[in-house]
Amino acid sequence: MASQANNSVASMTEPSGTVEAVELLPCPFCGEHAAVAETRAAGHTFYGVDCMGCGAQVHESDPQRAVMLWNNRRATPSDQETWESINQWCDDKFGPATIPKIIKRAKEEFDELEEDGANHAIEAADVVICLCRIPGFAEALQEKMAINRKRQWRLTGDGTGYHIPERNPT
Repeated sequence: MASQANNSVASMTEPSGTVEAVELLPCPFCGEHAAVAETRAAGHTFYGVDCMGCGAQVHESDPQRAVMLWNNRRATPSDQETWESINQWCDDKFGPATIPKIIKRAKEEFDELEEDGANHAIEAADVVICLCRIPGFAEALQEKMAINRKRQWRLTGDGTGYHIPERNPT
């Protein structure tokens, strides 16, 4: 992580016309300084934070949000796993698997998750690795979270809860 000394201070013109000094962290990818830029296109004003080194950028219609997003970015290592890389590794290592076999293996991994002294995060990762082999899992995960965010929930008080089924109007 870059030190505080590498931060830059930029002047940013607010939509109200006032000029404000803002602190910009170095680029999370190359460590170079960044600058705030204002762009007008098709009747809209956008504020960007652009790296002076590698050209990485964040653009938003709200200048404070652009700076906040820039200052909270993290570099993504090229070796970070994705759903696709996990699936590819599993296919290369184990060959194709049927849904019933994937579910059976995930249940075995779940049993290990419940064992006394288990490293819960590691064992949970094994369960997810098994389940991500199910075709469409990544997309279904996004879809299911969108559904869950719209639901009403009955909280149990122990950090869990149950969704309240929607009543069909009769």
